[in-house]
This record gives sequence, C-alpha cells and structure tokens, in this order.
Amino acid sequence: MDPDKLYELFLKAGYTKDELDKLVEKKVQEAGNFFDEAGVLFLIANEKGINLNEFSEETDFSNSQNIHENIDYDEFRIDISDILENMTNIVVLGRIRKKFPIREFNRQDGTPGIVGSFIADDGTGECKVVLWGEENIRIMQNDFFKQNEVIRVIADRSQTSTYKGVSKIELHVGAKGKIFLAPSDVNDSKIPRLEISNDEYLQKSILLSVKDINLNYKKISIRGVISQIYKKKEYNKNDGTKDNVQNIIVKDKTDSVRITFWNESTEILVDVSEDDLIFLTNLKPKEYDNHINLTFTKYSSFEIIESSKKKNKNYTIAEVQNQDGYLNGSVVGNILEIEPIKPITKRTGEIVFLLRFILSDNTSAILVNVWGDFCLEVAKIISIDLRVVISKGLIKFDENSQNKILNISDKSKLEVLT
Repeated sequence: MDPDKLYELFLKAGYTKDELDKLVEKKVQEAGNFFDEAGVLFLIANEKGINLNEFSEETDFSNSQNIHENIDYDEFRIDISDILENMTNIVVLGRIRKKFPIREFNRQDGTPGIVGSFIADDGTGECKVVLWGEENIRIMQNDFFKQNEVIRVIADRSQTSTYKGVSKIELHVGAKGKIFLAPSDVNDSKIPRLEISNDEYLQKSILLSVKDINLNYKKISIRGVISQIYKKKEYNKNDGTKDNVQNIIVKDKTDSVRITFWNESTEILVDVSEDDLIFLTNLKPKEYDNHINLTFTKYSSFEIIESSKKKNKNYTIAEVQNQDGYLNGSVVGNILEIEPIKPITKRTGEIVFLLRFILSDNTSAILVNVWGDFCLEVAKIISIDLRVVISKGLIKFDENSQNKILNISDKSKLEVLT
C-alpha cells in the first residue's frame, strides 16, 4: 500500500503528523534501515495495536503475518556461517535442527520470565537461537514447530556463549525480533532438508504411564511430577576429563521412575523443583539392578507443564471440579458427611483402607477419597462441620457417580483450620 495512504489512516486513528514522524524516525533507528517507509508504518501499527481495518475499506490488515510479508527479507538475509559477535538486526533462513525445553526463570528484580531455544541450520552452518518473552515463546508451542521445518529468524543481536571452554555464536530474539514458522513467501523445496543420521530418532516416542514402561520401547514419553531431585555429581570420563550426572524421580498416578541426565543436559535441572509437573519425550529405557530407568538423551525434550512455584493457589471446590489430574494448589471447605473406613481389594489383590467424606464450600461440594494408612491418621482428626484445608491430591472423574472425586494419600496434606 502507498505510504501516503498509510499516513492518512494513522491520522484517522488519532495520531498527529509530528507524533507519527517521531515514531517512524525511532523505528527506523531500531530496525537498522531494514524496512521501507510502508514497512515501518506496518510495524508501528502492529506494535501499537492499531487495527487499520477500522479506518480502511480497501486493505485487510487483520493478520499480523501480512504486515511482515510486505517486506523482502531476502534482501537482508545472511548465511549463518557469516554471523559475527555483536551484530544486530540479523535475518537468517533455514530449518529447525533441534528444539530445546522451554524454561522458566526469575529476573534480578524477582519477576518471573520465560526462555526457549532451538538450533537453526541453513546449510552453511548452525547456531543456537534463544527466544525471550511469551510472545516469541508461543511459536515454539506450535505443533508444527518441529525438526526440518523452515524457519525465518529476525534476531535482535548475536553474542558469544561459552560452555566447557567452547565458544559459539548465538542469536537472541527479544522485543525487536520476530520468528516466522514456514513463511508463506519461501519455497520449501528450495531449502535443503536436514539429514538425520540416527535412525532411532525417526522412531515414534510413545507416551506411557510409568507402570507400563518396559524395554520393548526404544523411545518413551512420560508426564508426571518430580518427587525427588538428587544432587549433581561429577564423574571421570574415559578420556580423563570430568563431567556431570544427575538423577530425578518422576511419579504419576501409577508408579515412579528414575531419570538420568548426563553432561550438558544436567543444566536443564537448574531451574526445576520438586513437585513440578513435567513432560518428557524421547527417553531411552535401560535396565539397572533389576529396575528399568530412563535416560535423557540428546534427542530428548523436557517441558515444565506446571511449576510448583505456582501451586500455592487456594481453589474453590467449583474450581477444583473443573480440573483434572494433580491438584495444583489447595482447597478449603467444611466436612458435611463422613463414611466409615472400609477395606478395598485392588485389582492387584492388595487390600487397602478407604475413608470417604464430603467437602463443601459456598460454591459446591466434592467427594474426597482418603487412601491407605493415611485414612487412619485423618480419621483421628476430622469430624462433621470441621473446616479443613487439603493440598496435593489427584482429581479424577468417576464413571459411576458422573462426578469428580478428590483422591488424597500419604503424599497429601490435610490440616484443620481453627
């Protein structure tokens, strides 16, 4: 679209010419003269949240992707092999070689942040691309963000990162950057596909419950809660150098399993905590001491689904009934009814005790199942009309009653409120 018409649309949106000229001048400085005048105006509209559709009947600006498609990025693209330290406004085009787990962290001011990264490869070389902020991270959560997909990176800057004495160039994408997944102006067939030399990587990773893990699967995915984090240990490698190994225990509602992280992958565990709900893929099963453990390999991925740091919310019972799986917080209510303790025979033949009571607040009521020896402890302290707080439970849908049930055990907490 003609820049003069775009100016007119901004004026209709309430901007003065002086205000707009200052915005354009600032954006040109930030963008390093990457864009023509129309491109700069499109970017300003996108950043300011201005819906140009409201002021024009001729052009559809509703898709922010269209804003950037008006720019010929190939004019500014460079090969990854040519990237130097401290460059700014870098454009590269290639394919995704590897995706790393998304991580949460705390900034120096104490506020939470989020960061993700992947390896981009354009045939001339490869480099790590680091994404900052929720807006940029969102594209990594797209189902199509996977190995060998075409990616265009517009990076704020390049910098050198050093690990174990080896320095490598990284691209960092922040507020001024942008990631395009499978850009529509790129012919996929013109971008050479990456070769995968390890056939094991091509095999599908199977999502299993912990109790179903066995050596028949070469690659396994699991979802569960970290119940224990062991200290990182140093060991001697065959070549005489030292490296690290670290283990965690992950549990789901069926059982628990040990997962081993070797060398550089132990860095993933720096920001995790016990009680984090996590999802891991491409884990390799190995038998050790008559137990099957899992190993985190270079093809594995790690994602924190729910951080334990966020699990301190107090929910109403109505909110609990809208959840599934682990209770990520606490619930407070009054006990209405209590059933006698009774023995239950599980499908394995094991006999366990079960105590049931109804918990109620001003939003709803829910049946609580107290399992195992924990119910003997609970039975000693609860009574009708007693107000209690429950944390760490498992919410399941009951087919018979067609209602949600909160299950708690010795891993849970039940406290009396006075």
